Amino acid sequence: MSKILLIEDEVSLLESLVIILEASGLETISASSGINGLELLRTNADTIDVILCDVNLPDINGYEILKEVKADNVLYKIPFIFLTAYADEKDIRIGMNMGADDYMTKPFSAKELIKTINARISVNETHTKHTQEELNKKWLTILNASFKQEFFTPINGILNASIILGNTESKFTTEALTTTVQAIYSSSFRMYRNARNMVLFSLITTSQSISNEITGYSRSAKSILKEVITWFQNGLIQNKIDISIHGTDTALSSIDNELVSVLFTELVDNCMKFNSSPSQLPQVRLTTTDDGFHFSVSNTTLNSISFDFAEVKPFTKFHKDDTYIGLGLGLFVCVGIADRLGLSLQMTTEGHNVKFDLFTIH
Repeated sequence: MSKILLIEDEVSLLESLVIILEASGLETISASSGINGLELLRTNADTIDVILCDVNLPDINGYEILKEVKADNVLYKIPFIFLTAYADEKDIRIGMNMGADDYMTKPFSAKELIKTINARISVNETHTKHTQEELNKKWLTILNASFKQEFFTPINGILNASIILGNTESKFTTEALTTTVQAIYSSSFRMYRNARNMVLFSLITTSQSISNEITGYSRSAKSILKEVITWFQNGLIQNKIDISIHGTDTALSSIDNELVSVLFTELVDNCMKFNSSPSQLPQVRLTTTDDGFHFSVSNTTLNSISFDFAEVKPFTKFHKDDTYIGLGLGLFVCVGIADRLGLSLQMTTEGHNVKFDLFTIH
């Protein structure tokens, strides 16, 4: 059943329209003022199919409500139909330029109203279907282009290293054995991160829960970061990162520890991957307290980088050098996780210096 939000200050007309809409099989919620209408809109954002809104309201007018709707990254898709006692060409042009889908001039028949609503629902459903098909095709195309490098290459590396280790006639020096084991580890870690980010991407984009059930076992931010750094250093020469960790060892009992690990992992990876200054190591800083933590990573790049977190899209690589590996999901996943966990994630850039700050909000 389609759901309609009706905003109309004339009480008798409001009641009549509710009866007409519900008699036609349309679930209806209504408000007699713009403020109340916006409140209903925000609390029912995911379920409203059409907005019917009077232009002239006692508090805020319909144009202001339309502006709010079109500025919201969820509400903007909902078809918006103006109801008005008068509408000259200038008024209609203003509304259409702002994103209104239709105008209905009072008085109008019940048949005309229902026909207009159903038409807008049908158009919106078709548009949504086509948009989703285009997005699916786009993501599949991008993923297919990256899949060989991001999954097949490390798999082949693991297989080849395993064959070498399994050759009973081979004699390994300690250095050669260490190098081979590191190669297996690095390839496995790369595949694990890619698979984990793909799962998180799908959960975030479909608005599903990304947190695991609370198990009662919690760790401190310090222990989580130390483990993450160890993962990276197992496949690297030591001292590739300038690390500083200070503060208490209080457990993060109210935050999904695995998701904090993802945040640390992806931000450290960006810090290391894009650091291109031979004289300055990438820096990782963590300060913990009994109430939370402040984590930061910074690096120096060859190319100046500047973008807004609000513009982060999946499968997007921000570095100009295409030889850098990665699916382009790391920062997208970080933004989604930080938003779900109620953490603050900020980026500052100054010339070739890039810094990410992640901290708990009190």
